[in-house]
Amino acid sequence: MERPKDNLEQKALDDIERKIFEAYLDGLKNMYETAEPGLRGGVRHLLDDLILYPNNTIIRYGKAPVFDGSRAREIRQTVGITTTRLGEKLKFSQGTVSRYENRGIAGDDKNSLSAIERRYLLWLKEQGYNPFNI
Repeated sequence: MERPKDNLEQKALDDIERKIFEAYLDGLKNMYETAEPGLRGGVRHLLDDLILYPNNTIIRYGKAPVFDGSRAREIRQTVGITTTRLGEKLKFSQGTVSRYENRGIAGDDKNSLSAIERRYLLWLKEQGYNPFNI
């Protein structure tokens, strides 16, 4: 039978876990910073897959924006437009709309968004939802 850990032992374990986590974050940051500019979006999307919560909200570190895919879906449905029709209206595929609603948008701020992401977010802004303050 395993004995309960005392506070000092638990604190030491917590510190080790925190240091490991920080090392992973430093490695990911380095991977992003050294990636070719055209590949950075892919790195962001991979990271988003790791930190995507079940309610489609991407949690960001610090004061970066939070995009809520569930909220975006609710807005689209309230407006009464399908993913196919919205994609046609914004000149991209239904799959792109679906991906944003299910996996989120990877931009860290309004300056790191793609043209397609901007069109989608501008449409959402017209509906009253503006997580990236565009």
